[in-house]
Amino acid sequence: MNIEDLANYADVLGGIAVLVSLIYLSIQIRKNTQVNQGIATQQTFASTQTIYSWHSQDNGASALFAKFNQGETLTTTEVVRMTHMMFGMVEQYQVYFILHKLKMMDDESYRCFFRKILLILGTPAARKWFADYRNFFRIDFVDYVEKLLNENAHVEEALTPFFDSGQAG
Repeated sequence: MNIEDLANYADVLGGIAVLVSLIYLSIQIRKNTQVNQGIATQQTFASTQTIYSWHSQDNGASALFAKFNQGETLTTTEVVRMTHMMFGMVEQYQVYFILHKLKMMDDESYRCFFRKILLILGTPAARKWFADYRNFFRIDFVDYVEKLLNENAHVEEALTPFFDSGQAG
């Protein structure tokens, strides 16, 4: 065996080592992606639970949300509070949208989370709010939400019992 043969063997072994390294890195990247998706999904669940917990507490938020969705006249203070509540809730869904777009949230979790935006924006008052404030959100997010709302126009009828004056508060 001469120097040239050894160099050829070294080239082959080097190529195999590079291939093995690339396979290993690919596996590690895939595992890291799964971990990041899990973290993003867990944080999404936690954020959503915080929103629902806050609304379920006796802080007047649920009554204000019902009053808003019934189309009742709000005081200036209530308008400010409602605007902040709506921004907080809709921006949370914009985060879900971005996480999914970045492949940090799986399709099924995203679908389950995102359809709940219909509960927030399904009434005429909420749809009007979104139309008035749409420029504060990402264009692709707005397009997606508007398409979802248009495809689910019937949701207003399903939400009516939640916001009838006899059910509010």
